[in-house]
Amino acid sequence: MSEQLAEIEARIGSIRTLASVIRAMRAIAGARVRQTEGELASVDLHAATVSRALDRVLSLAPIPPKPEGPPLTVLFLAEQGFAGSFNARLLSELGTPPGGLVVIGTRGAALAAEQGLNALAQFPLPSHGPAVPPFADRLAETLLQLAGRAPIDAFYAQTEDGSWKARRRRIFPARPGRPRRQASRPC
Repeated sequence: MSEQLAEIEARIGSIRTLASVIRAMRAIAGARVRQTEGELASVDLHAATVSRALDRVLSLAPIPPKPEGPPLTVLFLAEQGFAGSFNARLLSELGTPPGGLVVIGTRGAALAAEQGLNALAQFPLPSHGPAVPPFADRLAETLLQLAGRAPIDAFYAQTEDGSWKARRRRIFPARPGRPRRQASRPC
């Protein structure tokens, strides 16, 4: 009987230890969420400023030549494997891209390759805010090299009414004077 009591007390102690670890992990996750929300607000403000500046510059520039060929598609998928059916659903919505494909997200890129989609390039998603600018530089350089005179489309998921929808958006060439939508968060 005393062995059972000791075993139960040991298990209770283990559960309490596990509970304190879980509380610490939640606290760390909460701090990261707050930090990321602050970074996103800064990014949204910067993006709006750059967008207005580009609209002004493009409104003064001569009309560029029309793009040629099917669009290069930049596909944004999950970085890790904890996304449920997200990658598979987005790949299903994409189908076969009409032109070349660039995949963002390591786990999503692996699934795309398993499904027979050959990416011209792939990139891991940045894991923290300060890694985004160097990532964006490498991505932009690669896209402009791969696209040539072809247009570039982004294919991604966007939250809408509590669920997500697949979206395709032309990101290059820029279109001057296009109406701007309220910033929304991609998935």
